[in-house]
Amino acid sequence: MRNQEKQVHELLQHPHSIRLQIILWSMGFATMVALAVSIMSYGYLQRSLKLNQEQSTRINLQLLRAEIDRSLDKTITFANWTRVDPTISTYLSQMVKAERLAESGENANSENSAGRIFKDYRKLSLSTWEHFNNEYNSMGTTEYIQRAVVATPKGKHFLQSVQNSSVNSSIDLAEKLMKTPYFDTLLQNQDYRFIGICKNPLNEFYNTEIIPLVRPITSVSSSDVVGFVYLEISPKIITDAFDSFKMESDAALYITIGEGHSYLYKDGVLREHSLPENTISTDLSTPGFQLSILPSEAMAASRSRHYFYTVCFIFLAIAFSGFFLVMSLSRSITRPIIRLLEHLKAVGQGDFRRDREIEWDNELGAIGRGINDLSENVKMLMDKKVQDEKERQELEYQILQSQINPHFLYNTLNTIKWMATIQGSDGIADMSTALSRLLKNIAKSRENLITLREELSLVKDYFTIMKYRYGGTIDMELVITDDSVYDARVNRFSLQPIVENAIFHGIEPKGGTGIIRITAERMEQEDGQILLVIKIWDNGIGMDQEQIRNVLNGDAELSNDFFRHLGVSNVNRRIKHSFGSLYGISILSEPGEYTETCFTLPYRTEKNNTEIESRI
Repeated sequence: MRNQEKQVHELLQHPHSIRLQIILWSMGFATMVALAVSIMSYGYLQRSLKLNQEQSTRINLQLLRAEIDRSLDKTITFANWTRVDPTISTYLSQMVKAERLAESGENANSENSAGRIFKDYRKLSLSTWEHFNNEYNSMGTTEYIQRAVVATPKGKHFLQSVQNSSVNSSIDLAEKLMKTPYFDTLLQNQDYRFIGICKNPLNEFYNTEIIPLVRPITSVSSSDVVGFVYLEISPKIITDAFDSFKMESDAALYITIGEGHSYLYKDGVLREHSLPENTISTDLSTPGFQLSILPSEAMAASRSRHYFYTVCFIFLAIAFSGFFLVMSLSRSITRPIIRLLEHLKAVGQGDFRRDREIEWDNELGAIGRGINDLSENVKMLMDKKVQDEKERQELEYQILQSQINPHFLYNTLNTIKWMATIQGSDGIADMSTALSRLLKNIAKSRENLITLREELSLVKDYFTIMKYRYGGTIDMELVITDDSVYDARVNRFSLQPIVENAIFHGIEPKGGTGIIRITAERMEQEDGQILLVIKIWDNGIGMDQEQIRNVLNGDAELSNDFFRHLGVSNVNRRIKHSFGSLYGISILSEPGEYTETCFTLPYRTEKNNTEIESRI
């Protein structure tokens, strides 16, 4: 029993076993599902991580942007107030008018007018400065605007408010501003424009940095430019907001001012730096400012590792679940298969008893029921075959008992022959001899193929009997031009049914004398194959095409004696079975004239007949 289980187990471990294929396919499918779910989950989590990080960064940007925008809005508001304030506009208009009068110098009246204006200059300047300085101090961003200057277009007269006393000042302050490379660009621009962070041109010794702002001031009564406002904005307006912003150590803050001037915030200082890729940016409400953050890669990597471990856990969980499922499925299939194989082996050893234990309530149980039914049917067939064989043997014994001893029959016919010879009855002697030979050939051999010589001898014996039966009204001719055809192999009792058919269905209905002609010859084909062609011709009543079809199909065979039972269609089938479907019988006939039956066989002799005999 253990050896059987071992053999069955080895069979199930075979590379082509169903169990192994189920395990491999199921594990492969489970692995693919786990891998696909893991990849999709990891991709989804990575996208979610990226989106969450981007969303979080944008929220932080909005908060930081709001804080910076508040300070910049106050600065822009102060600059706009300066541009539209009538007191400042009046002051600048008076100073421009005085400058023009002083420059013209055409007459004494002009000089007197300019003199009166400049005489009142100190008073006008003082009141305008107080007005300007009060607004400067009250705007709420004094700490970020180091200096605020309003001046005439040529810079000869100006007013300024400074953050503290450490800010340098000079008589030619406005003229120095006008000589900076960015002054004209900022002044002539239609809207507020910023060029980035640059060195303070009015405080060279302290090497301070500013964000300059320059805008024109127009007259209250016309669109003429009567001066400009200049603000020195400290970078602290940005860095102070950055100082309060918390972020990871590997994250980075950037501010872009103007066109292409980006600055990296590091250690409380803005340093010009190109903007890297993967930054998330947002524009400030103040034109020309853009805020950017490079998210922390360390945080993203940490979360990514966490997601990776989570996905690995999912993968392993699915893979192990699939493994246990496969093992359970394999066990539920393996045991029934082992039981089925054991029963099949028992059946192969001759045990055909029905095994109820393999008839489970599933598909394998259906197979088990089929095996049980099959084994019972096999047992029934074997029992029936044994019974049939027993009955056949008994029948053969009974037939053997009822048969006349062939030697007694031959001796009796020979006695009749000698008595007829003594009495001079040659016909009786000839018929007895022919009948004796026919009976002897029928009884002595079961060989299927014989030579044409032997077959013609049988036909002659048969025709001798028929000739005496019909009183000599029929005759038979043999036309053999090549003696080698006598050695060709033909089917035993194949020519006799054709001769019989010619006598009974051709010549006898005609009611007169008849002749049967048999010819045989060798024919060589173009492909080198040699055929044996035998033709049996009679001058009987002939047949139409319908009768020919019936004869070849066996529909016209109604006689029951031995020779007729062989039949034309039977001979045709025997030829095809012995030599192949390319060979057989064909019939050519003319009603009222003749019938010619043609045998087409391969030319085979005793030497080359081994293959034919083996096929038979």
